[in-house]
Amino acid sequence: MVRAALVLVLAACGARERTVRHDSAQADAGVPVQPPSSAAVAAAHGARMSPHQFVERFYDWYVPRAGQSGAQPAWTSALSVRAADLNPDLARALREDADAQAHAAGEIVGIDADPFLGGQDPCERYEVGAARPDAAGYAVEVYGVCGGKRHDAPDVVAEIAAVGDSWQFVNFRYPAVHSDLRRALQQARDDRGAAVR
Repeated sequence: MVRAALVLVLAACGARERTVRHDSAQADAGVPVQPPSSAAVAAAHGARMSPHQFVERFYDWYVPRAGQSGAQPAWTSALSVRAADLNPDLARALREDADAQAHAAGEIVGIDADPFLGGQDPCERYEVGAARPDAAGYAVEVYGVCGGKRHDAPDVVAEIAAVGDSWQFVNFRYPAVHSDLRRALQQARDDRGAAVR
């Protein structure tokens, strides 16, 4: 108990993470236990996690789902499970796109790539790179790692903005094709509107 309190005090004071023993039974058995992550410590103290941590947490949750096949694209699960991570306008546009695609029989009427990964064929994992301040908040690079090799350029640049004590994704840029998610969603919407006329 005393050691657990000491860990939180050290973490709050900026001490580097290290292996500690939280529980006397584990300590007596000599079993090392990982300390709480810096995100957990920040959350416990009411502080906002870093932009890097926020984006990494999302991709750690999302990437394993992206490789699974199902009736709906994997990205639609983020609209319900991780809705708080998405700017409301962006989430609304994604829902509209998903609904339009669900009602289209055998044709593509919405975005045709994974909006969070920037492609159709996901890599086995993704690494979060640099987080740089930009006009809305931060632009955070996300690199695909395919066949054990990290891509030289980011697959996606996630744009995030501070909202309360957290962050939200406001857009995803795709450097390889000089486009972004909001532009792709608007183009798909315009194309659907033109097809109705």
